[in-house]
Amino acid sequence: MNKEYNFFYPYIQKSRRMARIRLGLIIALSVIIGSMFIIQLFTFLYSKEMKNKLSALENELSFLERNPDVQRYNETVRKYEILTQYGEIITNIDQSIQSTDVIDIELFNTLERCFPANMNITSLSLNMHELSIQGNGTSIKDIADLENNLRNNALFDRIHVSVINRNENKIAFSAACLIKDVRKNEAQ
Repeated sequence: MNKEYNFFYPYIQKSRRMARIRLGLIIALSVIIGSMFIIQLFTFLYSKEMKNKLSALENELSFLERNPDVQRYNETVRKYEILTQYGEIITNIDQSIQSTDVIDIELFNTLERCFPANMNITSLSLNMHELSIQGNGTSIKDIADLENNLRNNALFDRIHVSVINRNENKIAFSAACLIKDVRKNEAQ
């Protein structure tokens, strides 16, 4: 019965268990760190590959944008977008301008009331918003009365008699004025 008894056995047993735990922790940490490194490496390689594909696509896109047919298409698309954005506004303004008659019977009746009895119109023209009147009368007082009548009328603005010529017993004149309604339509 000679059995040997080892007094250090409990201490050795604990240190072996600790060594196994340490080894397990080291292996676990090594696996975690290794997998993180491998994931980072794959991520780096994948992002590099994606950057290369992106630059290749950008080169192809820039090549296509330099193509005259693509440029023409892009220009057409841009014009279409502008047309759809502003087309309705332009159509409404055009319809309101076309429906507004600047020279109508009311304008002629107003001009007739402004002219003194001894005066005649020889020419009447409308350029944008300016009405030009040429005519002749028997005296300068008639021309002054016409200018005064036009100034007192609410339809006309900025009346100016620019030319007065005396020929025998007739006096020829040229006057210009603005029609107020035409300026309002132009502002639209």
